[in-house]
Amino acid sequence: MKKLALFPVLAIFGCAVAYQYPVQEFTNKKMPAFKLVDTTGKPLTNASLKGKVYLIDFWATWCGPCKAAMPTMQKLHNKYKGRGFMVIGANILERGGDKTAVAGKFQKAAKLSYVFAKNTPESEKLADQLKIQGIPTFLLVDKNGVVRLVEVGFSPSHESDLAKKIESLLR
Repeated sequence: MKKLALFPVLAIFGCAVAYQYPVQEFTNKKMPAFKLVDTTGKPLTNASLKGKVYLIDFWATWCGPCKAAMPTMQKLHNKYKGRGFMVIGANILERGGDKTAVAGKFQKAAKLSYVFAKNTPESEKLADQLKIQGIPTFLLVDKNGVVRLVEVGFSPSHESDLAKKIESLLR
């Protein structure tokens, strides 16, 4: 009975304390130097993305919430691609087999047209540098290479929030 008496107190305090993910410390800081490779073999770097607003979605094929986020990523890509914006699906944390081929196969099967980056040592290194502990993790980066938003996890409500932030960064 005493355990049940503590539940309301724990629930109140538990709701008041928000968990801070280490990756969130990169908000309003320059994106670390990186090199990703898209599924066509094209490198994606800080220099090649300068002047663009981009959203990096760190994901894996076995991650249900990652897959649930992909239609939203596609919608954002479709809506803003002609305005200097791009979505990059950075594949990480894959298990077994040819990890570098997974993203391309998945992209083709899912009929998604935004940019997908292969699972490479460089993509894993970037995830480590950013202290990513959970996926999906999204980083929205402005035209100057500054991380303006970090989201860990996915909810359908993220689409309108991301769209508003993207709109403001594209102005």
